[in-house]
Amino acid sequence: NTAANKLTKDDFISTGNKYIYQPYHWVKELVTGGYIVVEHKRTDLNLADLFTKPGPRQVFDALSRKLKGFVGWD
Repeated sequence: NTAANKLTKDDFISTGNKYIYQPYHWVKELVTGGYIVVEHKRTDLNLADLFTKPGPRQVFDALSRKLKGFVGWD
């Protein structure tokens, strides 16, 4: 998440990003043009983390409830 956010703001080429997926450049143009803002989300607020990495049971339960629509976003 942090690395992806950094790529949208900084202009640099490295061995890790020189063959980057083409649609990324469109997102970078939207950020540069001020059309969107890419923000970092903590794990306890990031629904994608439910599907991408392990975490504490409390975070899983809280995100699951939000995904089901039982709890509002803070």
